[in-house]
Amino acid sequence: KGQLICVGHGNNDIALTSVKNLVQAMLLSAKKEEAKGRIYNITDGTGISSMQFLKELSKILELNEPKRKVPIPAAKVVAKGTQLINKNLPLNDYVVAMVSNSFNFDISKARKELGYNPIDNFEEELREAVEWYVKNNTKQVDDSKKVARNTKYAAIGLTAGVVGLLLLYLKNKLSSSDK
Repeated sequence: KGQLICVGHGNNDIALTSVKNLVQAMLLSAKKEEAKGRIYNITDGTGISSMQFLKELSKILELNEPKRKVPIPAAKVVAKGTQLINKNLPLNDYVVAMVSNSFNFDISKARKELGYNPIDNFEEELREAVEWYVKNNTKQVDDSKKVARNTKYAAIGLTAGVVGLLLLYLKNKLSSSDK
């Protein structure tokens, strides 16, 4: 079985947002005249560490629990090398920064002004997103798993790909909710 690799120490907070929570916030803001033109931070309301995220993702993908950590400078070197070889691969400095830095946002304004109350079910929401992605991108998932099983540092690319898949999932869910 393959193994995802953590970039950095793994204690950095990441703020996730499920499609359900994002849609809830959008509907609430559409109903409130005072929300017009205002900006709100929307997350699931619970910061988790990148290592917690990788452990749950590994469980869903049926991979070994992540144990290896790649120092951020080493990940940046791998990203630069990856980009020299193939610019279409989803590993670059931006992705390294996204998976290794803390990103958590204050949602108190949305709670107070919109009545936003996020659904806290990280594991279920992540499972749904991954299942959707696997169903719609089978070849890419199979290729990523092969790479993760056969190449020590290529699992960083799978992790970066997951960030991309969550963004793609969000985009498709939002466009389908418009219909």
